[in-house]
Amino acid sequence: MYPYSLLNLYTGHTALKCQLDWNWDSDINPWSGILLWLVVQGHGTLVTPDESYQLQVGDCFTLRNTERVLGTHDSRNPVVVRAIQFDFLTQDGDVWTPSYSDLPRHRQIYPNTLLCEVMDRSLRHLEAGDTRQAAHWLCSALLLIDEVDRCPNSNTLTVKQSTQLDDLCRRIREAPETSFILADLARQFQCSEDHFIRIFRQYTQMTPVQYIIQARINEAKKLLLFTKNSVAQIADLLGYSSPYFLSRQFRQVVGVPPAVYRTGK
Repeated sequence: MYPYSLLNLYTGHTALKCQLDWNWDSDINPWSGILLWLVVQGHGTLVTPDESYQLQVGDCFTLRNTERVLGTHDSRNPVVVRAIQFDFLTQDGDVWTPSYSDLPRHRQIYPNTLLCEVMDRSLRHLEAGDTRQAAHWLCSALLLIDEVDRCPNSNTLTVKQSTQLDDLCRRIREAPETSFILADLARQFQCSEDHFIRIFRQYTQMTPVQYIIQARINEAKKLLLFTKNSVAQIADLLGYSSPYFLSRQFRQVVGVPPAVYRTGK
């Protein structure tokens, strides 16, 4: 186990889109410390001293500045990455470089939504000059990566499944009032209802029903705060059979009734 709490951050990039003619040679464009690199879009190739990788969404690297790295990509589908440069430090403040048995160079992470969010939080704090919070969120990202490295077989979603689930979650968030039928969703994913629930929970940490309820309640919050619609009107807009059903779910999720949430009292 490496010392998560002792980090020195250099710089980072959120949604760094490589130019169409991108061609990376680390001997010409070196970096400091360890480079955490997560592919969120595109295809390409990354060559290290030991292996060549065909880049795709979900590829996550922890690259050392002591090895040469060569990179190219498909200009028709440019690579987009999250990237953070950092070092591990000892208690005495010396730089410590973990071995590949401690921190492997490469792993594939599906889904990568949670890791993207955690890295983005680190990068936002780093950009704001809050290195303490940036290091905190980077530690969280490293813990997620460590979990995948230790249990590689638990990360079983394919790129296609991850893309389909991401699209479904977006549709639920954008139209939470829609009546999503579990059997229909399972057929779209060409699997049983039980298997669909399992992969959906793996992707979102919620069941489909829980995710839909959360999306509806989030939309109800906005309508309560930014419109004058009554609870009955909001219930109708969000596909509830009655305002009482909305009020009950709202209280279960938020902890207070809609009327109290609206007034803040």
